[in-house]
Amino acid sequence: MRDEPWSKSFAEIVDRRDRIVDGVVGRIREDMPGYARLAPGEFQRSLPKALDMTFAALLEDRLLNAAELEAMREIGALRARTGIPLEELLRSVRVINRMVLTEVTDIGKAHNVEANAMLELHGFIFDVIDQAVLAVTAGHQQVELERSRSDERRREDFARAVLLGASDLMDLRVVAQGFGLDPDVDYVPFRTRDPVAARRLAAPGGAAFTVALDGDVAGFATALVAEPEVAVGRGPAQRLDRLATAFGEATRALHTAIAFGRTGLLGLDELGLLPAVLADTETGDRLVRRYLEPVDGVLVETLRGFLRHGQHIEHTASALFVHPNTIRYRIKRYQELTGVDLSTPDAVLELWWALRRAELRT
Repeated sequence: MRDEPWSKSFAEIVDRRDRIVDGVVGRIREDMPGYARLAPGEFQRSLPKALDMTFAALLEDRLLNAAELEAMREIGALRARTGIPLEELLRSVRVINRMVLTEVTDIGKAHNVEANAMLELHGFIFDVIDQAVLAVTAGHQQVELERSRSDERRREDFARAVLLGASDLMDLRVVAQGFGLDPDVDYVPFRTRDPVAARRLAAPGGAAFTVALDGDVAGFATALVAEPEVAVGRGPAQRLDRLATAFGEATRALHTAIAFGRTGLLGLDELGLLPAVLADTETGDRLVRRYLEPVDGVLVETLRGFLRHGQHIEHTASALFVHPNTIRYRIKRYQELTGVDLSTPDAVLELWWALRRAELRT
């Protein structure tokens, strides 16, 4: 045990508890808006409890025990639930600390406690109050973390309902307004496999909602500004109540882009006929049998280069590192083997379709 002046100082601080409570409550409610909004008895109920635990530790010459620390954490959690910001909670603890130290100093002077003993006394009080600060902070932060997770789940549930068309129109408008969204404004839906790209898509300052969906990251935003290096499917801008259909286009665009190795922010307009090639496997396979299976790989690669370079003999020859006459011979040979006339637009289109379908089969 400590010496007698030390013990007397702590014993007398207990007798002054109610005065400390009144002083702290008045000061805090005057200076801190969050506490001013509390019901009159709300703060007075928890403050004496916190002081009693602190004073018990001081009287018994020990730090706060596990039960007391848990009670302190619950006080911090209660303050978070009643809307007190962490900054104000910590400011209130500093006010309490100052008032306790002031009273202890006054008592120490009355009992002629030596300066060294008083410094030691203050140090011990700081140790106990530091414990209390860490505990109430942890309790407050835990509630904030749970609240943040709950808010995030609500946002994800809302985004999922909007994108999949699973929300009642009236409920959608009410919930959207609760999130600060204007239900009459257009939003752009998107879908990607890359969560990093998804975070960078939305315009700064604009609204953006995302949700994990079948291994992808899906969402919508007021505007998309990034130029991603990965595939991102984009749908046309629509109001929230019409976004499900537009999101279907974004999904189709993503699947098409991935299938054909395309990257960037892509809608169906940028992908041309590729979505149809991906979707209509029966037609594609029939065209592969008609246009490609009768010939060898060299002719297929020649045809691929020929179409890629706008059916220009010299450009195709240069890309394939052969003489232009070689290209002319191969094209003629292909037409002889298949009976295909590459001077007709329909044949060229069907050959192109067959080549793109073949990409998906390799």
